Amino acid sequence: MLAAKSDKALNIAFPLAGSQLELASMGDGAVAPVIVKLQGGTPPFRLLADGRPFGNPSRVRQLQWRPEGPGFARLTVLDAKGRAQSVEIALR
Repeated sequence: MLAAKSDKALNIAFPLAGSQLELASMGDGAVAPVIVKLQGGTPPFRLLADGRPFGNPSRVRQLQWRPEGPGFARLTVLDAKGRAQSVEIALR
């Protein structure tokens, strides 16, 4: 019997751990959101940025996170079954 897609381990497909991302700015000077792409896991998903909840729980596998600016960040995603996946990235 094949496992359902939601039975696969939760994984942050993008950004990868150790990535260095160039921040883009919006026309109003705000930092453009970073798209966080997920694989596996069971929705809804909850995004934490540096240990703080960001946004609302979501059933989609592409979450948007708007960083405050350059520096290092730890992104963690939790799924409905309590599984967690984290990556640390650098923002320039």
